[in-house]
Amino acid sequence: PVSVCVSGSGKKQTLHLFYTDLTKKDLRYALYNLKKFAYSTVDGDGPTVQAYDQVSRVRTASDVSISNACASTAAGIQVFYRDESQGVLLGAHKVPRGKWAYELIDGDRKTDARTTGDVAMKIRAVAVGSKVTILYTSVLSMTAHKLVTSGEMRLATRDGITPRWKYQTIDSPTQTMAVTGYEIALDKTSNGIIASWLSATRLSLQKPSQIRWANVDAPALINSMPTASFGTLGGPLSYDGKSLLFGCEQRICSISLDSDITKRTLNLVSNSRSDQDNESYWLTINKVRYVVASVDGKLTLLKP
Repeated sequence: PVSVCVSGSGKKQTLHLFYTDLTKKDLRYALYNLKKFAYSTVDGDGPTVQAYDQVSRVRTASDVSISNACASTAAGIQVFYRDESQGVLLGAHKVPRGKWAYELIDGDRKTDARTTGDVAMKIRAVAVGSKVTILYTSVLSMTAHKLVTSGEMRLATRDGITPRWKYQTIDSPTQTMAVTGYEIALDKTSNGIIASWLSATRLSLQKPSQIRWANVDAPALINSMPTASFGTLGGPLSYDGKSLLFGCEQRICSISLDSDITKRTLNLVSNSRSDQDNESYWLTINKVRYVVASVDGKLTLLKP
């Protein structure tokens, strides 16, 4: 898992790269100032696993290598990540002298609109001005064989780096829809921040069969579209304000998210198959939209 953020502007930009050490199960950090890289460990190298009910947070020895997402604001760089050892969502932000301050964001209790679900197997973060929005999954139930049978999508937002998060559950299980969040995306567009995710019915557990999306300013208005004709769905998801990319039977497909249902169309972007989920994202060059993806082992620009 890798997340990338940029702070500053022009020749004073700084690249913030977060990635995981799969041997030590730590969360690593690389800072690039346009001249050289500086490396450090954010979390995971603490002396012991810090219990989720401890209010004052410090470095933990938990496995923090599963997922991460970063956000950059004028207040500084922030990173959010899953504590695999306890199933909670942690966060850290830079303080003066290069040190990290830690917090527990969700997964620890049901008060204050929080949850005790197994959270943040998938996580995305976006910053607009000083406001940070996090989209993450929450597993509510699973079998003894670790088969997820119920899950929901959660939103957490705050202004600045204060610990005052606001929480929302934007998609919950229903009689027909059981699991949400096989893959998720959170993208800034001219129409606001759009959250998107893949879901499965109770008859198709472990095989997502529907794309769902919502504007985080109106999360109760969820749009959805079944895509069974394009095979098994996969990720990653990527939305550029016009079309949403997704994996379809190990290929790359896109769906136009037009507000007019009659104008929503599904398109096959690339029919080249991959043994793993395709990594594919929207890219604009000279006002022309492309998809950048791995096709037959080569980095390729596709023009849908």
